[in-house]
Amino acid sequence: MNETNISLKEKISSLEAKLQEFMQKPQQNNTYKFEPQQTQMKMNQQIQQIQPQQVAITKKPVFLQTIKQNIQKFIIKNLIIYFRYKTKFGDKVAFLFYPLLGGLGISRKSYREYGDSLHILKEIQRSKPDIKAVVIFNVFNIQITLVDTGLQKVFLQNTKNYSKAEGPFGARFVFGLGLVKSEDKIWARQRSFLSNIFHFNALKDRVPAIKEITKEFLQNIPSDGNTPVFIIEELGMKVNGLSPSVEISKIILDGFKYKANSFPYSLKLMIFGQEKALRVLNTEFEKNFIKRVENYNLFIEEIIEKRLNCLQNTSETSKVSENFLNQNLLEYIKQQKALKEKSKQFADYELIHKREIAHQFSTFFFVGMDTTANQTDEINLAVTDFDQLKHEDLSKLEYFNAFFKESLRMYPTAPHTIPRVSACDHFVDDFFIPKGAIINSVTVQYNEQKFPSMCKDEGTFNPDRFIDKNVVQDHFSFIPFSAGSRNCIGQHLALIEAKESHQAKKIKSE
Repeated sequence: MNETNISLKEKISSLEAKLQEFMQKPQQNNTYKFEPQQTQMKMNQQIQQIQPQQVAITKKPVFLQTIKQNIQKFIIKNLIIYFRYKTKFGDKVAFLFYPLLGGLGISRKSYREYGDSLHILKEIQRSKPDIKAVVIFNVFNIQITLVDTGLQKVFLQNTKNYSKAEGPFGARFVFGLGLVKSEDKIWARQRSFLSNIFHFNALKDRVPAIKEITKEFLQNIPSDGNTPVFIIEELGMKVNGLSPSVEISKIILDGFKYKANSFPYSLKLMIFGQEKALRVLNTEFEKNFIKRVENYNLFIEEIIEKRLNCLQNTSETSKVSENFLNQNLLEYIKQQKALKEKSKQFADYELIHKREIAHQFSTFFFVGMDTTANQTDEINLAVTDFDQLKHEDLSKLEYFNAFFKESLRMYPTAPHTIPRVSACDHFVDDFFIPKGAIINSVTVQYNEQKFPSMCKDEGTFNPDRFIDKNVVQDHFSFIPFSAGSRNCIGQHLALIEAKESHQAKKIKSE
């Protein structure tokens, strides 16, 4: 028995020595053959051969052994990826490390030390004009932020190799069925349907309605220019004791904070993955948070139900306002009537559900509020009579367009595109993306050497830089609304709303 134990211990020691040797051994040349699957397969086979005897000898819990094996596997994978990038791209790829939290930890550190969550990534861009990407290791995962505009173009025009990452804790319970988080056929159906509503010509026809709503609202708020106003709060609505605009913002912020600071949740992510981590071994905070989000969803569904009842009792639907909520509900009514006649005429992905409409409502409410809320300075606009304002007048506001773009450059609503998870090993142009990596891209560039017109004195707020329409020489150097097939569908509406609200506010204050 002792001889057997000694033999098994020798096997274990031999395997650990090989792993250690592999991790410390420098790369011999620039043309090594990358075979991570074969390497991992051999390691797993050796582990499986000795694991039963190893448990008997060490008496360690299986759970701890699993964690140890996962750590070894991830360390090997991280090192292979590191040497692959370093060998091919050298200093054109920047490497950062933050245990467990990865990019979220880097952002938190950046904010604590510099007061700007993007400072560290901005400095990398400023100091390295030829930077292709920033790769962040957190031991258990690899996060890749693409900086090179050529790589961004290829990445944003291809969605088939990815699924969307989780985002802040609980975000899927608020937006999961909406356009931002949906996938595949459901996303394609939603995008096609909403494209008709947010088409430029459709928005142009809605300018008078937007103008009247803006005018009516501004007549009921203080004119001192200093009093903060939340639109739905003005209508007397509350959810979880707060106005919906405040509560949805706090839900997202609290979700980010929890994900950044909770070690138990980080451990669950490591062991179970993002799908199961939300639902197993929930802490008291998680249970209360999920309940809070459900209360918010029920509140939104109550609003939707009231609107639905009104539409069902409307005989002339052609006169109904063509906003996205009404159009979703009219399509829902149409589907329900059709299902009564023939129950199986729609595929599952074609059906619209009330919870989906609620998530869609929350999506546009949140992102629309965040996009236009920062545009607060008064601007000398070209129209002095708000009642006579037309869509053609809005197109004349060139300085406002420049101001709007500069605001988004200095204070981007989304400094990165929505992160995605790589579904397989593949390449973005010549850049290797491993399976399981979380990947996104920057939306604003900060290197003056590479983008001199747009990035000159980039720390100074200067709308004049955008007066020259050729300042953005590379389209992918400034994509505050993202780009490709998954760009922001409401970007034209955001600009129209911002222009009209500022024009109305200016006239009201005069």
